[in-house]
Amino acid sequence: MKTKRIHGIALVLTLSLTTALEAQNIYVANAGNGTVGQYVLKGATNASMISGLDSPIGLAVSGNYLFVANEGSGTIGEYTSAGWPLNPSLISGLVEPHGIAISGNDLFVANYSSGVIGEYTTSGAAVNTSLITGLTHPYGLAISGTNLFIGCVTASGNAYIAEYTTSGAVNNTNLISGLEVRGGFTISGNNLFAAMQGNSTIGEFGLDGTIENSSLISGLDYPYGIGVSGNHVFVANYGNGTIGEYTTSGTTVNATLDSGLNDPEGLAVTAAGASSNPVLSAPGFFNGQFQMTVIGSSGQTDTVQMVTNVLATNWVSLVVSNNPPLGAFIFTDPNPTNPQRFYRVKAVP
Repeated sequence: MKTKRIHGIALVLTLSLTTALEAQNIYVANAGNGTVGQYVLKGATNASMISGLDSPIGLAVSGNYLFVANEGSGTIGEYTSAGWPLNPSLISGLVEPHGIAISGNDLFVANYSSGVIGEYTTSGAAVNTSLITGLTHPYGLAISGTNLFIGCVTASGNAYIAEYTTSGAVNNTNLISGLEVRGGFTISGNNLFAAMQGNSTIGEFGLDGTIENSSLISGLDYPYGIGVSGNHVFVANYGNGTIGEYTTSGTTVNATLDSGLNDPEGLAVTAAGASSNPVLSAPGFFNGQFQMTVIGSSGQTDTVQMVTNVLATNWVSLVVSNNPPLGAFIFTDPNPTNPQRFYRVKAVP
């Protein structure tokens, strides 16, 4: 439990005491119309969950937060996993950012045109803007432990994957070569799954670079975005604007799980049954009133509670969110007159 005192009011950032189960979400960046769509395997679809973006390509999900790389504006935006904008220009000054990957509190960005991998915190602070340099058009990133895998494309259009450490040291500058045109890739366990637009296939490789199956999934239409959850692979087809679902052994589950996408590129998927713990964020006084942002999940009911003694058990409910469509809302304490108050948020089952 973490406590922050603000002018006599204490904020207790707690996870929900009752955990809600969240339906599996697939997020896809539509470069053609500047949107990020949310596709729920057991629920409603929101094809334009986030709009007004500038050629979004890279996506990464971390807990309740979604990060979007905008190639056109050279920015990384931060949103809740339900689409609430937190900071649309969290990181700026990038050079055609494509792939992004997150490890803990670190966010790595591939700058396509400058050939540079930059490292930032998930709060937007620069750690090392030139962590790795001299790459040839890096387009994709994936992390396994302390190893950073980087997809690059040659002048002839063929792609390869290099391996570095997350501190920037070289492991293998040509771990996997001869990929048929660039496409997204993702890591699950000891396997790397790569989308290849040139021959419209998904290949499977070991993390040591060995070829497991160079045509694990075939017959796709310019696949780009790819994500794995459990034993299922989800693929965004740039050519026909669809999302396909397959098993990690290559069996087709549903080749047209969703359709009508607009030049889909980046794809990120949350694990099935992942817990959606609401959090309290950005506390402060605004126009003389104490406010904070409650971040949960779309359609999830959250309750903000208060006590005046952190050891007390008689928490008082101040507000119930009543299923906000964006999963987040601004809470204002109408009467913070006590010398100190402690707050928490709970997901209502």
